[in-house]
Amino acid sequence: MGNLEELDRMVQSITKIFLKAGFSVFPVGGCVRDSLLNRNIGDIDLATPARPEQVKALFRRVIDTGIKHGTVTVFWEGKQFEVTTFRSEAGYSDYRHPDKIQFLSDLGEDLRRRDFTVNAMAWDPVSKNLIDPFQGRWDLDNQILRCVGLPDQRFQEDPLRIFRLFRFQSQLGFDIEPATLAAAKTLSPLCERVSWERKRAEWEKLLSGEHWIQARNQALNTQMLPKPSFTPRLPPFPDALAKTPDWVYGRWAYHYWERGFSRVEDIEFDLVRFRSSRNDMSTIIKTWKLLDLLSRGHEDVESFFDICQDRHFNQWLGWVEVFLGKTRSNNFLKQFQERALNPCPLYLNELPVKGNDLKDLGFRAGPRMGILLQHLLAYCRIKRTNVSKKTLLEYAEGLRNLIP
Repeated sequence: MGNLEELDRMVQSITKIFLKAGFSVFPVGGCVRDSLLNRNIGDIDLATPARPEQVKALFRRVIDTGIKHGTVTVFWEGKQFEVTTFRSEAGYSDYRHPDKIQFLSDLGEDLRRRDFTVNAMAWDPVSKNLIDPFQGRWDLDNQILRCVGLPDQRFQEDPLRIFRLFRFQSQLGFDIEPATLAAAKTLSPLCERVSWERKRAEWEKLLSGEHWIQARNQALNTQMLPKPSFTPRLPPFPDALAKTPDWVYGRWAYHYWERGFSRVEDIEFDLVRFRSSRNDMSTIIKTWKLLDLLSRGHEDVESFFDICQDRHFNQWLGWVEVFLGKTRSNNFLKQFQERALNPCPLYLNELPVKGNDLKDLGFRAGPRMGILLQHLLAYCRIKRTNVSKKTLLEYAEGLRNLIP
């Protein structure tokens, strides 16, 4: 039974509203799947024969999230429900959106249009029965991802489903049924028709999954993403990948390192194509630089702090063992943490001496003052101790003839 009792409890109140108005309603898709797997229930999708305008008449707070396709979002008792009218779809001339939508009164036909059997189940909150016309429960129990009906047809209707296939594999750890996998590989070039925003959303969910290594490897054996012309690399200690944190920026960075990217410009180009924000790009590229430094055998922690530009930027440390192994990794992490806790300045904003202090000594503002501040920072980092402001100003005096 899984956690269907909890799902049933969560929909009882809204179900009564539909029933009172003469409409049936069923939780469908991911919430049913996750309930059967005893996973946390996230968004609750409901399917009903009621038309969108009829649903809107039942509730005070409704948003037309996809009303053309029969979907509205209902806010009810502190919860959010995506409610969709039973429908069939026909013709996908753009390989993404149906050319024709027909609203139906039959739940079975509505479930038939869905992507995978594990997502094509519904719960009847009245009879308390699982509605499972395509053996999704059997596939859940056997940990298999399988298309509803003919996989070629499902993927040609919407190539984004190929991304979703590997995303579900990453999240659930399931095997992919052979015919479904073969169709995904054959039809993966159609993914070029999918918008990069939607690709990014699915790819990031794939990278965030517990089983991301297996899913990513299988996905990269298709043509769902453009293949770079670089030579892929293998980490020295691949077994340590399983221990890496689920920090998605680290997985993005590792993805680019492993695929052989060696220039920031190439990574930037790919991330721009993925419609990444500037902040995301900056974090991913910075992390890639740190991983690349590790891969080339560097262990001087000062070099890593130069890239970090923030002594508290440490999420990437979970990747050290992938490149250095356990013993060297432990030594590196110990040195890194000791330096992070050392009050000796690492960056200009940590110097006790500021530009105005140097002006008071008679130094002129401008590029040369910036060079002088860098000299003072280098002096502190060489000393590896918290040098006093007085000592730094005396040191600056000694540089007057060199940096007027």
